[in-house]
Amino acid sequence: MTSFSLARSARRTWRHHACVLGILGRGLDAATSHAAAFQVEARTEAQAYQIRAWRGSTPDALALLPPRRIVQYLGLNAFELAIGEDLGFESNLRIWADFGLPHGEAALVDGLRSEDAELLHAFVRYATGGFEVRLGRQLYGDAGDILAFDGLRVRYVGRVGLGVEAYGGL
Repeated sequence: MTSFSLARSARRTWRHHACVLGILGRGLDAATSHAAAFQVEARTEAQAYQIRAWRGSTPDALALLPPRRIVQYLGLNAFELAIGEDLGFESNLRIWADFGLPHGEAALVDGLRSEDAELLHAFVRYATGGFEVRLGRQLYGDAGDILAFDGLRVRYVGRVGLGVEAYGGL
């Protein structure tokens, strides 16, 4: 009688664990899991070069400005943000400070600053089939030129590899 009750108790315990595992398995199976991918990039550069100042200098007395920059690039990218869709976000920020060129000397060259922060690109991207759409600040380069604009770019590439694209903005 003792061995029979232990066997019956062990069967009940096994059934109980199997039941709990089955409920958990069904619960996990019913919930849809989705993972987005994120990429964070950071890069630091040191730059050293010379610029000739035209303002306040003569051909006999050249003024050379010695920029010495520390440049930090920070990129944040996110992919597969929507379930089952190719939807993402890409961005790149550049922050720099010039330790060799004081504010007063930077004023000698038009458009030159001692420190700055620039948003190089930040756009939302969606792709389906052969279509790709980007909206936001973008860098675009081809064989003839590189340009930056704030706007929309639409591109279609067929199975053969031929395609068409249009872009516009500021």
